[in-house]
Amino acid sequence: MAIFLAALSCGLCVSCGPDDPDPYEMPEFDFSQKGNIVDDRQYYSGIDEVQFPNQLWNTPAFERAAQYDRLDQGVEAYFLQSVSYNDAPTYVFAYVGIPATATKDNPVPGVVLIHGGGGTAFCDWVKMWNDLGYAAIAIDTEGEIPTENASLNSSSDATFESIMHHGPSNTDYKDHAKPANEQFLYHAIAGTIVANSFLSSFEQVDSSKIGLTGISWGGVIATNAVAYDDRFAFAAPVYGAVAMTGTSGIFGTLYDTYPRCSFLWDDVEMLRNCRTPILFVNWDGDPFFAVDATEKCANTAMNAGMILIPELGHGHLQGANIQEIFIFASNATAVQ
Repeated sequence: MAIFLAALSCGLCVSCGPDDPDPYEMPEFDFSQKGNIVDDRQYYSGIDEVQFPNQLWNTPAFERAAQYDRLDQGVEAYFLQSVSYNDAPTYVFAYVGIPATATKDNPVPGVVLIHGGGGTAFCDWVKMWNDLGYAAIAIDTEGEIPTENASLNSSSDATFESIMHHGPSNTDYKDHAKPANEQFLYHAIAGTIVANSFLSSFEQVDSSKIGLTGISWGGVIATNAVAYDDRFAFAAPVYGAVAMTGTSGIFGTLYDTYPRCSFLWDDVEMLRNCRTPILFVNWDGDPFFAVDATEKCANTAMNAGMILIPELGHGHLQGANIQEIFIFASNATAVQ
């Protein structure tokens, strides 16, 4: 059953209004930590057309991309091999940062970071989590490489096309008629699974304590990925989720327009047996993702909750810097 949690940002929960004399105080997160992780195969298999190769759960082949390192943020750049597209393996661009205090004998938890539309692998997002004591990996889901100007607060001049063979870009489901494994979302989910496998390979990282968060389109990707990959210790989709079909807002309209993509990528049943602790985050003014769908996700997943943050706004910077997510991650990974 979903637990409706108050937002630290304002002291209100979804059942309280601004005129209530005694706003609801957020209880401590009481999600149980996850055990008995299924780490060798695709966990959710309810849609025959969406099948990911088992190799994604192994440490991927990779190439260092030192020319794109961001030493000012303490992150290194990589290309990670993912699923094939147009008869050749694709390579996902990634930034990785690991706190200097992390060692083989003192490994730290980690987090996979998935950007939204118009975004990329943000090095400052990696640094944000490093400063909290987490190893972090941020990937680009659209075959792009960040420019030096790319940041959570940037809105233009943020990327250029990758020098490596890559998967399809995001066309807002205009690829709906293609086979599932040729669609953007398939490749974005595969890249997320690969990122988890790659971060797990670092001896300074506790592979049993790697979480996931995504913003907007990244929230859609994260919600799918946490259903298919059982290894995540926690997940925090922001704005985006599933169950948007038939709702108001831009994503409800998209799924009404492209019902095949609704079937492939928006079925809330993928969460029915998902054991990962999930915190869904939204706000009641979001034009893209309907709150009633977010609530449905939280009520369907086995171990989930939802918070609404009034006046949050929609953007990468807002979605990345949510204190409740940091508290939730701390609880899920036993980081104090």
